[in-house]
Amino acid sequence: MTGEIKILAVDDEPLNRIVMEELLGNEFELRTAEDSLACIEILDEWLPDLILMDVKMPGIDGLETCRQIKANSKTEYIPVIFVSALNLPEERIAGYEAGGDDYIVKPYVEKELLSKIKLSIENSKKIEESENNFQESMKTAMTAMTNTAEIGSILQFYQNSFSVDSYQGLMENLLEVISGYGLKAVISMITPDGTINNSNTGVVRPLEISVIEQLRDRETIFNFGNRSSYSYSNLTILILDMPVDDEDKYGRLKDHLAMLAEGGNARVLSLITEHDKKVQQNKLQDLVAATSKALQVFDQQQSENQNQLASIMGSLSEQVEESFFQLGLSEIQEDSLREVIRKSEDQANALFDKNQVLKTELESIMRALKAS
Repeated sequence: MTGEIKILAVDDEPLNRIVMEELLGNEFELRTAEDSLACIEILDEWLPDLILMDVKMPGIDGLETCRQIKANSKTEYIPVIFVSALNLPEERIAGYEAGGDDYIVKPYVEKELLSKIKLSIENSKKIEESENNFQESMKTAMTAMTNTAEIGSILQFYQNSFSVDSYQGLMENLLEVISGYGLKAVISMITPDGTINNSNTGVVRPLEISVIEQLRDRETIFNFGNRSSYSYSNLTILILDMPVDDEDKYGRLKDHLAMLAEGGNARVLSLITEHDKKVQQNKLQDLVAATSKALQVFDQQQSENQNQLASIMGSLSEQVEESFFQLGLSEIQEDSLREVIRKSEDQANALFDKNQVLKTELESIMRALKAS
């Protein structure tokens, strides 16, 4: 008896059981059972590597016993070799349909029996190994699928975040992803209007806010117990129930949450930039509107001043012409005085023209500012 390969022989004939012990007892760990009930009792406390099963037995026959063995998850992978005097094709088919792995007809040759035993055990080990590999492959595949889905939710968050135009909306998107991971969290976000806090538990406790404020000055990722914090310049995520008992899941989620927090913080900063840009644009628009109004007033005043100057110069020319009779000036002196008045009028008009050029340039600048 090697103690390595265990065999259970089931046969209602004592002589057959003795023969089995003589043939197999020295090479294998062998137990025998006289009927189906004894077989099932043995299997409750001892699992062999192979079962040799007689077909015709009183009470429950070998075929039904095999069916019961294969229906039990504890014993379904144990190979069963039928050992029977029945040799008709339909009897072999019945053995196969009952779940048997092989069929030996009595009387059998020792070499044939040993060969079939070893072959069945080898096949059983291959099946077991294949099943284990399949289960491991399925586990790996499921982990990969889970990981892909978890990363997919982060990518979906990145995509959605570009269309979110409010800090509260961004926070709700973050909490939705975290809730999808089956985690509870508190999020704190620093905005130009102050710090906002939210949680997918419905409550943000004062102590949690205090903890977050303390963690902001620590390293980016900080783990304590089943809690983890992810802190960046304007965003802190505090996870309240990390799955520390599941090493694989814990490792995956730590990486996912770090990516989520970093991406969320980047979007907060971009929202702040967009907010500052809007403020500057509003200020610029107000300045453009004020300047445009000032230009309108300037243009109106310029037109009025020009009209008044023309009136003044015209009145001055008339008064000078009237005074020529009283002053007793020569014709040359009168022409010289007229020329002085005309040049003064031209110089005044030239100043108005320069102002008009300046106005045109300012209007061009205003159009460019509006377009921007």
